[in-house]
Amino acid sequence: MTVQAVLWVVLLTLSPTLELRASIPYAILVEDWSLWQAASMGILANTALAPLVWLLGFRFRSYLMSSFLGCLLAGVLVTLLVASGSEVFHFMYKAPPTF
Repeated sequence: MTVQAVLWVVLLTLSPTLELRASIPYAILVEDWSLWQAASMGILANTALAPLVWLLGFRFRSYLMSSFLGCLLAGVLVTLLVASGSEVFHFMYKAPPTF
């Protein structure tokens, strides 16, 4: 797990349209992380937005709890989908040529 890989996973997680749907498959399929590493990093990075939300005037505790539970549910579902061997996320990497 390199620093560059961690930064890419965090950036994908924090992007508004991609979030865990992109960061977990990227970490598992491209960076060859374990399921546990990919899900943990994605969920923690997504939950790290809580201080920003507090600065915008939202109730911190309510946001943190709902954000964590939502990220946990999404992270588990995406991780299970990738672990199932589904071809949904295989566009993210180039398969080696077969001869």
